[in-house]
Amino acid sequence: VVFATQPAASSAVCEGRAVSVSALARGSNLSYQWYRNGVTVPGQNSAVLSFTAVTAADAGSYSVVATRACPTEVASATS
Repeated sequence: VVFATQPAASSAVCEGRAVSVSALARGSNLSYQWYRNGVTVPGQNSAVLSFTAVTAADAGSYSVVATRACPTEVASATS
């Protein structure tokens, strides 16, 4: 799995605003999982990390892992 689009290295977003960050991997049968400070972000398992209203609690370092179902191959990207 190779990432075709990396998430932005750094960005600032005003509280209460919606935000989306994407990281697109190349390949078929891919699944994604986003992490904040190394911990799984529940419900964020697509190529796009989305928040409807950002809060201070959402601040942190985000990364994404893309996994291909068969054969197992993993790639990660850090924002």
